[in-house]
Amino acid sequence: MQGYGAVGGVLVWLLYGISGLWTQQVLTLYVFALPLIPLAVFLGSKLTQRIPAERFERPLYGALVVFGLLLGA
Repeated sequence: MQGYGAVGGVLVWLLYGISGLWTQQVLTLYVFALPLIPLAVFLGSKLTQRIPAERFERPLYGALVVFGLLLGA
């Protein structure tokens, strides 16, 4: 699965670049976001340890349904 995800991710990045979706603004925002990724991973792992899975799944699935409906509209 990781191999598929890695190859797929690289292809998506390349296709975004070919189609012109990598603009200066996107690259700037990406560079500013990079240092925050380790912090988000750390905080997410700590939060995962404190919230029981059963309590987290229902709101997560609800949010996914709402986002799916918004994307379909």
